[in-house]
Amino acid sequence: MALNLNHPDSCPKDGVHPIDRVLSLRGRVRPPFSRNAQDLVSPEIVPGTAIYLDANKNAQGLMDLAAKLTDLFGYNQAALVMDTGD
Repeated sequence: MALNLNHPDSCPKDGVHPIDRVLSLRGRVRPPFSRNAQDLVSPEIVPGTAIYLDANKNAQGLMDLAAKLTDLFGYNQAALVMDTGD
């Protein structure tokens, strides 16, 4: 799944970028995304944004996060495919 951050429709007239919706997600202990790297165990910047992703996730954690993201952005979870490279 990829979000085209440069698409003309990706930034609505109210100036709030759709990617900012990830900041509403909550984890059991800490958020999966933050604007503050210190909030996360293993922060990785999301390219093209000022948002960090906590990369400290196991395989199941990544699957759970991917499912939350598909719901958040209105995609069908049935279309979600994880390629393990095997």
